[in-house]
Amino acid sequence: LREAKAVASRVIEKHGGTLNQFYGDGLLAVFGLPTPREDDVRRAVEAAIELHEGIRALRLEADLPPGFTMRLHTGIHSGLVYAREANPAEGRYELVGDPVNTAARLCAAAESDQILVSESALRGLEPFFQTRGVSPLSLKGKGKPVAVHRVLGRTGVLTRFEARARRGLTPFVGREAELSALEQALAESTSGRLLVVDVVGDAGVGKTRLLEEFRQRASAAGAKYYFGGCESYGNIAPLQPFLQIARRVFELTQEASREASMRQLEARLGALAPELSRYVPALLHALSLGPAPKGDAEELSLPAAFADLLTVLSERHPLVLAFDDWQWADDASRHLFAELVRRLSEGTRRVLLLTSRRGDQRAPAGTDARLVELLPFDAQESEEVIHALLPRALDLELKNAIKQR
Repeated sequence: LREAKAVASRVIEKHGGTLNQFYGDGLLAVFGLPTPREDDVRRAVEAAIELHEGIRALRLEADLPPGFTMRLHTGIHSGLVYAREANPAEGRYELVGDPVNTAARLCAAAESDQILVSESALRGLEPFFQTRGVSPLSLKGKGKPVAVHRVLGRTGVLTRFEARARRGLTPFVGREAELSALEQALAESTSGRLLVVDVVGDAGVGKTRLLEEFRQRASAAGAKYYFGGCESYGNIAPLQPFLQIARRVFELTQEASREASMRQLEARLGALAPELSRYVPALLHALSLGPAPKGDAEELSLPAAFADLLTVLSERHPLVLAFDDWQWADDASRHLFAELVRRLSEGTRRVLLLTSRRGDQRAPAGTDARLVELLPFDAQESEEVIHALLPRALDLELKNAIKQR
């Protein structure tokens, strides 16, 4: 139990949760206290998956009965909870509310090594996880059976936009002036300038969708477009947007083995330019495919590797690197971005494109970014989007309420 608790403490803290208390051979973790986040449920499910993996991987050296294995069973639910700080002996928080009881009953209903999540908690997150439907459960204290899903693992979807795209996107509405500004930046970059463009707007206003529409236009114009998304999980995966871009440049897939990925990277790098092969150790290490290289030579420098790689790519085609949700970029990514700007200032045909939230963005160090501000839809644009989502809705008051909301 001590070893299991050590794994639980590490995993839950890593995903931004609070291990509220241990009781017997069970534990209660809470996400969203003291500060709620928009992805608390996703964090909880990710933590449960990793925690089950960690417990399965435990190699216990105690004198245990033959065939003994340690496994967990987990229940996850979300909702309004009343909380106040408690006596440490009773847990960090005293929690009162239906979600606590429901989660506990889902946990009791889960079989060995199962993770059960209520449908209401999982709604909107289905593309991130492999799930299997479970017959609705009749739980104590509930008047109706509770719809539940069993989480089997991750799907490989990394960003919220990917998740939305799997559910289907509405027709693109408006934003012609903003698209024109991005196209103008791309046109200017073909003369040999490095341009940094920062698309700023409130959460949910459509920054990522704008990037996707620009990607289609830039690709049609002959540019190479590579995308890397920052997540609020930045404390878990440093350099995440750069590593996503590198995987796309080298055409690495999640399904490929480590050895196959190493061979693919070396072959792709050599095909782009033989002189880039000196960066193989640094890139393999950054992508968790090889050990840390020794020495302090320039060829072991990640900024040098990315700068030379991007230089080679931009000699063949105009190049766009898009970094989404830059407000969540970790310090290592910010440092690498600033280094790239410094090294690429005399380069050719490059646009570095950022999106960030209004009031949250920190201007990339050492850059003079061109600002593109994304404002909410006007009345006509709102009407078009609402009609695409609710084509048969005739209630004008409903449409007006949605627009105002």
